[in-house]
Amino acid sequence: MRGKREMKYSSEKAGDVTNLFILKSTESGEFLKEWGFLCVKCSRVYGQLLSYLCLLMILMLLPLSLAQANDFAAWTDSTSNPLFGGVTSGVNRAYYPSVIKVGSVYHIWYGDSSNTRHASSTNFDFNGVTFPAPVVTGLVATGPYHPRVLYNVSGWNIGGNFYVGPFLMYYTDGTTWASPRVAHSTDGNAWTDIGLCTGVNSYSTNTTIYNLDVLYEGGTTWKAYADNGLGHIEYYVSNDGLNWTGTAHNILGSLQAWETSFTSPHVIKSGSQYIMYYGSGLVNNQGIGVAFSTDGQNFTKSSSNPIFSTSGAPAWRNDRTYTPYVIPDGMSWIMYYTGRSTPAGVYAIGCALPTALSPTGSITINSGDASTNSTSVTLTLSCSDSTGCSQMCISNTSACSSWESYSATKPWTLTSGNGTKIVYAWFNNNLGNGNISPYSDSINLSGQNERVDLSYSIHIIFSQVSDVCNSSASIVGNSYGSAPSGYKFAGNFYDITTCADYTGTISVTIPYTQSSVPSGKEGTLRMFHWENGAWHDVTVSVDTGNNTITGRVTSLSPFGMGYSTSSGSGSGSSSGSYSTGANENMIALIAILAISAGVFILRRKRQLRKS
Repeated sequence: MRGKREMKYSSEKAGDVTNLFILKSTESGEFLKEWGFLCVKCSRVYGQLLSYLCLLMILMLLPLSLAQANDFAAWTDSTSNPLFGGVTSGVNRAYYPSVIKVGSVYHIWYGDSSNTRHASSTNFDFNGVTFPAPVVTGLVATGPYHPRVLYNVSGWNIGGNFYVGPFLMYYTDGTTWASPRVAHSTDGNAWTDIGLCTGVNSYSTNTTIYNLDVLYEGGTTWKAYADNGLGHIEYYVSNDGLNWTGTAHNILGSLQAWETSFTSPHVIKSGSQYIMYYGSGLVNNQGIGVAFSTDGQNFTKSSSNPIFSTSGAPAWRNDRTYTPYVIPDGMSWIMYYTGRSTPAGVYAIGCALPTALSPTGSITINSGDASTNSTSVTLTLSCSDSTGCSQMCISNTSACSSWESYSATKPWTLTSGNGTKIVYAWFNNNLGNGNISPYSDSINLSGQNERVDLSYSIHIIFSQVSDVCNSSASIVGNSYGSAPSGYKFAGNFYDITTCADYTGTISVTIPYTQSSVPSGKEGTLRMFHWENGAWHDVTVSVDTGNNTITGRVTSLSPFGMGYSTSSGSGSGSSSGSYSTGANENMIALIAILAISAGVFILRRKRQLRKS
C-alpha cells in the first residue's frame, strides 16, 4: 500500500537491563537504528509488559529524537575544536569523520590517509579519548578509509544474505579509488568484509569514487550519494545495499557564487525531508553547504550557504572546511567535519552545534485597528521556526511573567484608562529557545472613565464610552412616588439624559446644600434612582466636606436625595442599602440561640421517651 509505514523493534538483554531499539521505518531512515531506551526489568512476571511500556516511550518521544536543528544553515563551532588531528601525514592525520550514537555512547570512525580508525566516548566531543585512535581490522582494501557507518541492532540483509551487525560500513580504496566495499562488525573495531558494491563506478562520469554516503530507509529501500572526483554528486538506489543502480548525475546542479565543485556529501532524513550537507568552495573545499529535497534526488540549496567557510575561520580550518557529517542527538543535532590549516596543511576534526536562534513572530491587536473603546481585544499571533513553536508569553508590560501553549489567536484585556496601550509577546521554539526582545503592537484606547460636566454643578463619569454625544441635566418635580420607607426627600430632583454610546457603569455626582438637610442628618443622605417603577438606593459615597453625593448606575433617569427619618445622625458611611435601625447582630444571635434551644429540647424529649 502506498504510504504505508513499517515499524519494528528489537531488544538486547544483559542481566536485568534491556536495550530496546527501533529497527526500521520508511519515513525516518537510518537514524531510527540509533535510538533506544535502557529498561530495567522488575521481575519475570512484568518483563514483557515493561518492554512494551518502554517501546511506547520510544514511539512517544520519537519526534523529539528527530528534532530538527534550530536552523539547518545556522551552526556554531564547538569551543572544544579541534577535537583531534595532527601533522600532514602519518598516523596523526584525522579527516572524513563518520559518527553515530548508540545509547549514550558516541562512536567515530575517521581516516588517516592510509587506514580507518575507531574511537568511542560518552562525550560528544570525545574528550578524554587518546589520539590517534586504534586502527580497525578486517577491511580488505589497500588503503581503506572515507568510512560511512550505519547501525541496526537486528543486523543487516545485504546482497540477499543476512549479517549479524549491528555495524555496517561502506568504505573506499584510498589507492585505486575503485568500487566502494561494504563490511559488517559486532563492535565497530573488528570488521568482516562483505564485498564490492556493484554499479557505482560504472555509472559515474568518472571511474573515481571518493565517498559513498548511504541512507537506509527500511525494508529494501536504500539510497546513496557519491563524490565522483570531478566535482559532481551522483545519485544511486538499491534494494539490497550491495548492488546499486545509478539514477541521476550531478544532482546539486548549477553553482552558487561561492561554489566551483561538490564533494563529500552526507544525507539525512527528517520526517519527509531529505537534507544534504556537502563540501564546496571557490578553491578546493573552502566551505560547507546545505540543500533540501522531498524525494531524495532533486535538491534545492539554501540561500544561507555556506554554513562554514575558510573566510574568517579559526587557524585549524583556515585552508579547508569540508566533509560534514550530521547526527541527531536528543533534541538537537551535531555536525562533525574536517578542517585543514595553512601553511602546514594539518588535518583535524571538529564539531559544531546548532546556533540557538530565536523564533520569528508577530502580534496584532484587533486585526491592526488604530483605536478601540473597549479594553477587551483579540490578539492575532504568528510564530515561525524550523523546529516549530511551542510556547508564548503575553503581557501588558515589557516583562514576561507567565508562559502558555502557543496559539494563533487569544482574547486579551488591556489596562484601563485612555491612551496608547502596548501588548508584548514572546515565543519559544521546540528546542526551548526564545526571543529575548519581545514583539509588540499598540492601539489607542479611548472612552475610559470619561467625565462630562452638566448643569447645576452635576457631573457624570462613563466607565466605558465610544461616543459622549450630548448629555444634560434638568430639574423636575417628583411625580414618581414617595421616598423609600424610613427616608424623606430633600433638595431637588434631577432628570439626567444622554445619547452617548456606552457600556459599563455611570457615576453620578450631585451637589446639595446643607440648608436642605436637617441638622444632624447629613451623614444619612442617600441618592435614589427611579428605575423600573421604584426608587432604588444607588449611593456610593457622601462627601460632607464638599457637599456632594455620588451614586453608580447602568442607566439614566430621575435622581433624588433623601435623609433618614430614624433617630441618630448616622456616620456618613456609604453602602448600597439602608439600615432598619435595629441591632442586626443581636437579632441574629438571639435567633441562633433560639434554634439551638429548640433542637436541644427535641433531642431531650426523644431520649426521655426511649427511657
